[in-house]
Amino acid sequence: MSLSQARAASGDPASGPEDHRVRVARQKREKMRRRLLAATLQACAEKDTLAPVVVDEIMRVANVSRGTFYNYFTSVEEAVGAVGRQQADEFSASVIQLRGGIASPVRHVAVANHLFLVRAALDPVWGSYFLRWNYLLIPSKGGDIMVSALSLGREAGDFRFEHLSNAVDFVMGAVLGATRRIVRGEHVSLANICEAQRMILQGLGVSARRADETLRYTVAYVREHGPQLGWWRDLDSDGRDAARAD
Repeated sequence: MSLSQARAASGDPASGPEDHRVRVARQKREKMRRRLLAATLQACAEKDTLAPVVVDEIMRVANVSRGTFYNYFTSVEEAVGAVGRQQADEFSASVIQLRGGIASPVRHVAVANHLFLVRAALDPVWGSYFLRWNYLLIPSKGGDIMVSALSLGREAGDFRFEHLSNAVDFVMGAVLGATRRIVRGEHVSLANICEAQRMILQGLGVSARRADETLRYTVAYVREHGPQLGWWRDLDSDGRDAARAD
């Protein structure tokens, strides 16, 4: 039994302050790690070239010393990977949270893509990170669900394609292409997002009429259920944050 455990078992009051100090230290460490991850995200998104991010850039954004960075990560690559997994997992959680009321594979694909493009419009730094580092393509629960939706849609006759891998590449490539325009501030509007979605659905073999019905459903569904997500805000017809525009 450790000294702290012995004190706690005996009712020694010294165990209380010690536990408090440990808890405070852990909270400070978690806060600093979040700060470094946020700085890594921003530093990656700000890069104008394909050159890798260096530790000095993360230190500048986070306003910390080199020693502080290396107290939390062994390398820049580790920090970049941690950000990628964090962002992919958080977005996957958004998709999973909202998919409960969706039975149609076609609607699922549309809602998932809509969430991603709106998130990029609301937070261009977030969108830029996915563009630069292609973490949209890393394995995640959300990605697995998308693959499943495409497969189920093909089995139901909703989608028409032969190779599932080609369908995944097509959808992800189209979403990343639309995201690139959005983070640059080009054609950021719900109408443009819906047009990109319409082209994706029709490219998968969905009829024009059903694609339009699906997009009407998608916009209404996400507006109804989006507030339960921590990041979601509505966009007005010009693609601006409607809440801020007010």
